[in-house]
This record gives sequence, C-alpha cells and structure tokens, in this order.
Amino acid sequence: MSDIDSGKISIGDIEEAHLDSIAEISKLCFSNMYEFDWYENAGNMLKLFRQGRVIVRVIKIGEKAAGFCNLRSWPCGGWIDLIAISPEYQNKGLGSLLLEDIKEKAKSTGYWKISLIVSEREEKVISFYKRNGFIIVGEMLDEIKRGVNGILMSCIVDYELHPNKD
Repeated sequence: MSDIDSGKISIGDIEEAHLDSIAEISKLCFSNMYEFDWYENAGNMLKLFRQGRVIVRVIKIGEKAAGFCNLRSWPCGGWIDLIAISPEYQNKGLGSLLLEDIKEKAKSTGYWKISLIVSEREEKVISFYKRNGFIIVGEMLDEIKRGVNGILMSCIVDYELHPNKD
C-alpha cells in the first residue's frame, strides 16, 4: 500500500528542510516556462515566509515533500504565485488538497478571494482550477513570460470578508 493510499498525507508551513525538494519540484514543473534559479527562489520563499510576507504551504507524503503553494497579498485579496505537485504525484488529488488548504489560509488571513494567472495554452490546468472553484475573470499579459496571454482566474473564499460588501 502506498503512503497516499494509507493516508500519510500532511500539509504544513515551509521549513528549511523543504528547500531542496521545493527547488526540484519547481524545476520539474516550470523550467519549460520560466528561467529562474529555482534554489534561490525556494530560499526567497522561505525568507519571505519568515518575514510574514507570504504563506507557503508544503504537502508531504510520509516525510517526502510532494508539492507546495505560495500565497501573497494582492490589492484584490490573495495571489498564488506558484503551486506545484511533483510529476510523480500529479493526478492523485494532492493539488486539490493543497488548494483547499491554501483557501483556508487565505480566509484566516483576511483575504476574501484568491487569484492567479494561467497560460491560455494550458487547458488542463484551467480545467483543474475550474474544478476547484476558480472562475475566469479576464485576460492579462504574463509579465514574466513576455508576450504570453494569461487567463486571470479567481476564487471567492469568503464573501463576508469582501471590503465593499455593505
């Protein structure tokens, strides 16, 4: 029986011990789209987390990091910069578990909604977010992948927190 089948899945805050795994997962999932020093990026996420500027959650199977998500403040709520599940664990429900966790963290932080951008060419990814409560709210230029059209997607986590609800 695998650790996924036995329920040995946990989600917690980023720790220094996760940096190599986060860098490797990022490299596997995003190197074909972005040019970053993934190890430096993982270290920066930990630094910003320790400063209270971002939320970074890591999903583990047993003791092995299987994915992560980071969420930061955005003028309209929270913004997911990166969410990734290691390719060996994709399509097993871990991404949905991680999104549920980050939605709860967003709500407890006071964000009424969370948003992200997806390349318009990534139909499977757009479908994944739709299944997890996100809707398409517009298009925007991806500032990192210059010239690529992005689909802006948002998910309301708690309308009671909306700044103009009254």
